[in-house]
Amino acid sequence: MKEIWFDKRTGDKLIGDAAIAQRLEESGPGDLVSIQDVALSPDITPDTKRVKRLNDREWDKDDYLTYGKHIISVLADDPRFDRLKRVHIDRLSTFGYGRSRFGIKLMFGNNFSDYLAELGEPSPDQDPYEHWSRKQFAAYALEQAERLKHRPTGDDYTAAHHDGYGPSPWHMAKHAGHPNEVNELIGYPSIYYWEEEDFIAWGARVMHVNNGMPLTRRMLAILSGRERGPGFSTARDHFGTLSRLQELATERYTTDPLSVQKREQIARSRLNNLASKNLVNGWVVKHLNGMSIASFIAKIDISYDLLPTTDEQEYQYIGLAGTDEYVADLIQRRPDLDLEEIQLSAIATHHIDDIWQLSRRWDRHLKVTTDDLGYTRKGNLDRYTSPGTGGQNALAAHAIAHSL
Repeated sequence: MKEIWFDKRTGDKLIGDAAIAQRLEESGPGDLVSIQDVALSPDITPDTKRVKRLNDREWDKDDYLTYGKHIISVLADDPRFDRLKRVHIDRLSTFGYGRSRFGIKLMFGNNFSDYLAELGEPSPDQDPYEHWSRKQFAAYALEQAERLKHRPTGDDYTAAHHDGYGPSPWHMAKHAGHPNEVNELIGYPSIYYWEEEDFIAWGARVMHVNNGMPLTRRMLAILSGRERGPGFSTARDHFGTLSRLQELATERYTTDPLSVQKREQIARSRLNNLASKNLVNGWVVKHLNGMSIASFIAKIDISYDLLPTTDEQEYQYIGLAGTDEYVADLIQRRPDLDLEEIQLSAIATHHIDDIWQLSRRWDRHLKVTTDDLGYTRKGNLDRYTSPGTGGQNALAAHAIAHSL
């Protein structure tokens, strides 16, 4: 199939390598764009209103179907394309390549789905994301965060969906959790829903990442500016003073930076509650002797998340396995899983540290340097000079495949 490109300056359509190569010699950087980029990117428009349009006035129904199949074949190999949408037709029409969807509606009625049905394409009424894994939703969220250079909001996801990028907030909530929960998978905390324990654990982790440096008002300003933690006012509203949060975070960091003991206490309390209701067998409790209870509870919760049809006895049996054996068992029961998907489930169920105790890749966003804080290099770290700016620019997150 011959390549199709457009010249943004003139609106000309270029077909074939020879025509494209010749125009490349005559054009400046960025003047030529591929048909795939025109259809699948929201920001590409011609620089001229004098666009040469296809002569489609005499088109009949078969012509429209031929055109639709042609566009599908041209876009099919692009990873950004999942199905033909109205917006693809509209974008191409701005370069004169076919009529807009309104021309299609005149021929096929007001329902664009009828046109898609005749093309053999899935209807927009069908859910194209019902088979997406949590990993795919996390990767999509990361893609949008990198594109926007900030934490994606619900409105951002809605706009991206309308622009043909991917799932809407409704799709995300249906299949992977509220957009805030999906954002947590890529390192953006949902502070609005935090309880006191979450603030303390976060503070201890910040101190852990920064080699014991205590929390300060300036540090909170930097991290909240990166959308990686609470601001001073939020911390004060929950603890009365920043000093109180600082005190509790320091105590947690000093005694247990990753809060292993705290998690074990919570897990034991939950195990006792399950046992009192006869929801855990006695032989399971015996086998837990010497094993992390937090890890056992975590494996049960992750199994609930990934294997929703498994019976209660099986959940308990799976939870007794060692980490490698547990991962292998899950993958054997659900061959579409991999380690990354399982670890994302652990993050979503708030159990990642109970099993892997990973230093997350996004911990680097919690790192605050002396330049960020505006401290003098020669003097004491407690001597503040002037606000730095380096900390305001967080690095873009790595692809989710490399974030664990």
